Amino acid sequence: MNKRPIYIFTHTFPNTGGEPYLQDEIGAIASLGYSITFCPYGVEIKEENILNKGFIQQSGDSWRAIRYLLGDLFVAPLGLTIIKFRYLVALVKERIAAARYYAQHIAQNAVVYTYWFDELGVLGHEIKKLRKDIKWISRAHGFDVYEEQSEDNFLFFKQNKLAAIDALYMVSQNGADYLQNQHPRYGNKIKQAYLGCKSLGFSEVQNNSVWHITTCAYLRSIKRVDSILDALQGFLDPLVFHIIGDGPDLEKLKTIAAQLPAHITCVFYGNCSKNQIAEIYAKGMHCFVNASSSEGLPVSIMEAISTGMPVVATAVGGTPEIVNSITGQLVDVNFTQQELLTAITQVCQKGADNAYRKEVFNYWNKNFNAEINYQNFYKEISA
Repeated sequence: MNKRPIYIFTHTFPNTGGEPYLQDEIGAIASLGYSITFCPYGVEIKEENILNKGFIQQSGDSWRAIRYLLGDLFVAPLGLTIIKFRYLVALVKERIAAARYYAQHIAQNAVVYTYWFDELGVLGHEIKKLRKDIKWISRAHGFDVYEEQSEDNFLFFKQNKLAAIDALYMVSQNGADYLQNQHPRYGNKIKQAYLGCKSLGFSEVQNNSVWHITTCAYLRSIKRVDSILDALQGFLDPLVFHIIGDGPDLEKLKTIAAQLPAHITCVFYGNCSKNQIAEIYAKGMHCFVNASSSEGLPVSIMEAISTGMPVVATAVGGTPEIVNSITGQLVDVNFTQQELLTAITQVCQKGADNAYRKEVFNYWNKNFNAEINYQNFYKEISA
């Protein structure tokens, strides 16, 4: 089968620290002979197989940028400020200039694959205008789909991009349904393709005399790790809460953790590599907890169940597509402290059963195994 060359547009990947989940994606298809060129738009790298704005010398077209924005304004929210308007025009102008550069360097009949459906999608759209031979596809996750996750409660350029794109792949069925209901005229372009992860290694629990729970997140208000700490105030047995991640709420969370009862211990690890996370999970975590108020399809939960660890999570976004009666327990997004505590207690008890943990692992293998999901995805987009 002939494979189209693929140009992957990211914010920073393959730079370390940015879009780490792409590492599993690329690893899963590395042996299959695809021609991959990375185009990290937010950094300047001059290396082989990388195209980015470090090479771009051209200037954009202000009037064309204004026309692009005007095409979206009839559905824009009221109160668009002059400052915001100028910012958006400058953003589009920059991507028009970038598109001219990329259009000159992308191979014939290539696939332009934007990893996000945000401003990178504007770039994909502009390249598509200049190169009718290319196929433009994109992934869409959470913040780039759901208006309520945006600063303006509105996502600019979405209709423009949907009109031009060849296929948009939502990482969750929830997101696909949301977009198809919002934009039924483009429903045939909106598809669902799960992300995946490599297994962090199936782990059994060896010691049930102390409960071990964990979370892994960018520590900000939307993740509501403080609500987990509040719920643990009522946990009666010895417990260690392993908190993986960094972010603006870190110091606040440390202050709350210091006020927990003496039999509750919190360990803060900061940012960790996948190998470090695997080492933490190998200690035998009874339960993973995600209390987010909004989600796309959390890879952190996929990674948890890839070890056999069951999960307590809020029923938001695509999370119910991972967390169910097999893999753990859902709680309402507006849970009470007691409801979250009860769920953690019940799922910890399940997580102490190694036979049950094997069922959790098998669910990951069937639905979120990176090798299976990504190989199927690349086969489809390169056709």
